Amino acid sequence: VTMTRTAKACRFLTGAPFAVNILAADQVDLAMHFAGRPTVPGPRWADGPLAPVLPGCAATLSCLPWREYDGGDHMIFLGEIVDADCTGKDPLL
Repeated sequence: VTMTRTAKACRFLTGAPFAVNILAADQVDLAMHFAGRPTVPGPRWADGPLAPVLPGCAATLSCLPWREYDGGDHMIFLGEIVDADCTGKDPLL
């Protein structure tokens, strides 16, 4: 995961488990929310194996922290995938 240093979530990823949510084709509203066009209500979260996940995604990867690298104005977080869920939905492309 690559994240700009100024992102609110960036400070919470150091040494913490995280989930990568691969949005489904019907989740354009969520994509726009995280692209800086907030929606009301905001996203719903559910408990995942290691970290919160977004329900209804095409796939979810649950990761333990592995390495963290300085990417200049971004941080690069690498995780070890310890759980994967695929719903069979088409991904948002």
